[in-house]
Amino acid sequence: MRQLTFRAKLRVLVVAVAVTLLAVLAGSAAIGTQRSPELADVESRLVPKLQLGREVRDEFEQLSKGMQDAVAAQDEAALDATEATRDRLYELIASPDLLDASEAAALREAVQKYDEVARSISRRMIEGETGEGIVDDIAKMQARRAEVAKLIKQTATLSQSELSEGFARIQSASSRADTFSLLIG
Repeated sequence: MRQLTFRAKLRVLVVAVAVTLLAVLAGSAAIGTQRSPELADVESRLVPKLQLGREVRDEFEQLSKGMQDAVAAQDEAALDATEATRDRLYELIASPDLLDASEAAALREAVQKYDEVARSISRRMIEGETGEGIVDDIAKMQARRAEVAKLIKQTATLSQSELSEGFARIQSASSRADTFSLLIG
């Protein structure tokens, strides 16, 4: 085999460097496309769900407290004003793409049932009703309240495992990127 000229050796070297550079760029782009969806999931779904859970819980607490305050003040207008809080809660529950549709429907139904019972009892108490019947109904209302709180925790609150899994996927993609970087040196 014949000896390559200096010019030919230089061309082979330039081509080898160019091919290596293209391989590095392609590999980096591939790693980046693997990491991007995982990060986007955390940014677009998990972080908003974390915020939504807090807002739903706070709005529900405000609804309950507003009804209690209205009864304590014997103020039917204040009780009526809690409807705005209830409506904001319904809007939060209807947040698109953050809650499973069937879970959101179940949560809304539970809030609605609680609201109907709590509002009725509050009106009766403002009107001065007392006795064993209202005490029994208050116990039923408290059970509905507990059911709503449980559903909020199950549906609208970001679980520790859900958040951990999202970050684990990002960590895995980052680890693959680090390994690739070490391999190409």
